[in-house]
Order: sequence, then structure tokens, then C-alpha cells
Amino acid sequence: MTEVFEHDEPFYLSIGMTYEQYWYGDPWLVVSPPSCRKNALTQAQRNAVAARYVLLRGNLRCIALCFIRMQNAAQRLFRIREKPYPLTDEQTAEEREEREEREGENDRLRAELFFKNWAESTAKRFEKKE
Repeated sequence: MTEVFEHDEPFYLSIGMTYEQYWYGDPWLVVSPPSCRKNALTQAQRNAVAARYVLLRGNLRCIALCFIRMQNAAQRLFRIREKPYPLTDEQTAEEREEREEREGENDRLRAELFFKNWAESTAKRFEKKE
């Protein structure tokens, strides 16, 4: 592989590329378009490149799906706030009041559900005794 780069180095230096750009710079600067390549690819080589591309796309799709699943799991672990953090005492007080209202409503619903279930289970016990 190094022989190819050493072979092509004088050409790139002659067209104005510096030594540092060629060896340490962006590798896409030395990639030539397909029309400029000396040896055209054979059909088998083109098929092999296409097969590698398909495998790469499949791997990238798999990686993207794994990333999305990890992101969803992280969102479940760490609750993301819908509102920004309060900056003033007024905003803090408003948020506290809203939270207390929500908790009060949740407590009321829990108690209602508990008593409903208790009443149903008690009614079933008395039905069985009769």
C-alpha cells in the first residue's frame, strides 16, 4: 500500500500539493474521480465494490437502530424536562404549586381507586357467604 502512495507522491507535489498536505492532510484531496483513473475497474471489481457498499449500508442501518434503542432507553432512565428550570423565586413557587396540584389530584384518584376496589372485594365476600 505504501508503494502506491510513494509512486503517486511526485505527481501530487507537481500539481501544487505540499508534502504535509499529501502525507498528513485530508485524504480526500488525493482521491481522483473515476474518470481520471488509469485502470478501469472490471465488472467483477465493480460488483465487489457494490456488495461491500450494500454490507456497509446494512451495518450502518444496524448501528443507527442500536443507537436509537439506546437513546430511548436513556430517555426512560433520565427523565427529560418538558419545561426549563425555573430561574426566579416566582417561577419556583408556580412550579411548586403546579406540582402540589398534580400530586393532590393523583392522591385523590389513588384513593378513589382503592375504595372502589375495596368495595368490590367486600361485596364479593358477602355474596360468597350468602
